[in-house]
Amino acid sequence: MNVDIGDFIIINYTTKIKETNKVIETTDKEVATKEHIFREGINYEPRLLIMGEEELKHLQEELLKLDIELNKVFIVELPPEKAYGKRIPNNIKILRLRKLLRSGIKPVVGMRINYNEHEAVVRSVNSGRVMIDFNNPLAGKTIIYEVTILKKLELLKDKVLALIHRKTSVIEEDKWKLSIKNKVLTVEVPEESYYIEGFSVIKKNIVMDIEKYTDITDVNYIERYKCKKKEVKQ
Repeated sequence: MNVDIGDFIIINYTTKIKETNKVIETTDKEVATKEHIFREGINYEPRLLIMGEEELKHLQEELLKLDIELNKVFIVELPPEKAYGKRIPNNIKILRLRKLLRSGIKPVVGMRINYNEHEAVVRSVNSGRVMIDFNNPLAGKTIIYEVTILKKLELLKDKVLALIHRKTSVIEEDKWKLSIKNKVLTVEVPEESYYIEGFSVIKKNIVMDIEKYTDITDVNYIERYKCKKKEVKQ
């Protein structure tokens, strides 16, 4: 099986730094826990990847070259120039400590700071001088992806559900009820979604994705609220 631009695929992956074998990202909760990178609030689950999007762009370029077998682990190795770029010596600067202090920054080695609207890492602090590094922390590293493609979505309904889920991943997919007729999508909104912060904006973003990736012309949301009746004492 091959994947092409525009395909919707569901993947699991774990990302490592080749030089140290350190795991930096994963969709697997057990791996995240074992590697001490687990974070509360992150949903560790298979992920939607739309081929041609900017997300994981260089990984996509490699997947397009492969003959894919579902549920098989593929190892993709990206050299620095295809991953986070090479380290650039000129991106390392020496600043006076008092200059940072006046800006409200009390630098500590390893600390990430925002300086002149750019992110940097503090590499050293001594003798009133601070070395800061504007290179991406992963610049110069070879990145390894261990990728498993679980399925390629073919049905329009499945694609729409995947687009909804990636914006509302705290809600189980089967909570959403969809129907599509004459390019009109009707979405029955689950009660759990009412408690998601900024849900009105999320709904608009879902519509924008559906407009971008499908030929659906109209989206109708149905929201139901069940009134709780109080008992009247006689």
